[in-house]
Amino acid sequence: MKSCLPWLLLGLVVGCGGPQEPTGAARTPPPDYELHEWGVITTSASGTLVTAGPHIDEPQIAVEKPVLYFHAREPVSVQLEVLPGVGYEAREHYPPTHGLHWSMTIVPDGCAAAHAYPRQCAATDGICEVRELARYETRDAACLQVGDARLPLLFYRLGSAGAVSLPAAVQVHGAEVRAHATRGEVSGWRVAYVDGEVRAAPVTLGQTWHTLPTPDQPWTVAAESLNASLRAAGLTGAERGAFQRAWWLPLFGTEPVSAEATGAADEASEEALPDEDQLAEQHPRQELEQVEEERMLRPSAEVLDVMFYLLPAEEVDRISHLAATPAPNRVARAFLVRHVL
Repeated sequence: MKSCLPWLLLGLVVGCGGPQEPTGAARTPPPDYELHEWGVITTSASGTLVTAGPHIDEPQIAVEKPVLYFHAREPVSVQLEVLPGVGYEAREHYPPTHGLHWSMTIVPDGCAAAHAYPRQCAATDGICEVRELARYETRDAACLQVGDARLPLLFYRLGSAGAVSLPAAVQVHGAEVRAHATRGEVSGWRVAYVDGEVRAAPVTLGQTWHTLPTPDQPWTVAAESLNASLRAAGLTGAERGAFQRAWWLPLFGTEPVSAEATGAADEASEEALPDEDQLAEQHPRQELEQVEEERMLRPSAEVLDVMFYLLPAEEVDRISHLAATPAPNRVARAFLVRHVL
């Protein structure tokens, strides 16, 4: 027994004091931030296209008002580039940079001061959505330091630079409207002004041409369904409120309904919709008049007839790809396709 003891002690010394595996430097955890975005692709089969060449019988397509919000727990520096898909080109973006590329610092707390957005812009197509952006700010978004600017969102707008393919194709022949899915299946709504009221009808499209039903349900059914889809896509209550302020009138012929009516009141972060007096305090009257003039270009309830559906995530990436460095740990993108019939 005694002859074994020295060898046992030697083994313990070697085991405790011998070379150790290097542990290496502690890994830095990836940045913890989220990127949320909403936008609308508007297409019209009867749109007017002015060119120097022969007439091209293609629908007008515009990717309107994609707005990006960021959420973070700690400050983080991010490089973001928006890469338009095949057939799309940039028409407008803010803050102004070289191309659709922004270098920013995301500050978790909201911006302390209101950002002054331009009242004019030099977009090649004559449309200026930059001056509307104050309406789409949210209280829950992080503040973005982009150069000298501090603001709670980024914005860009695309137009079609050639023939593009959407998940649904539409044909209008007089009072008859036909549509079919170009890939997969498409589910959405048709909303139209029928017998003096705005009404809605659910639409499900397969690969064969299908005559769209005449809307016969209350429009609020479609509005509640859309709001639920925006929630499922990952938008916060405040972001859904911003979407409503931008699109409830063109989609449903009315200003946004209350949070309770859209089923969003269960979230404490739901954005209160500003009334006209609040807007007047925040922005000069001249700017509001310019914004209202822009809205006059959109369909009113008297001519309202649209079909809309939410794009799947892979379809959104066909239209615009987001390249962020470092990558966010969560991305929520909600893009609606609006066919003006």
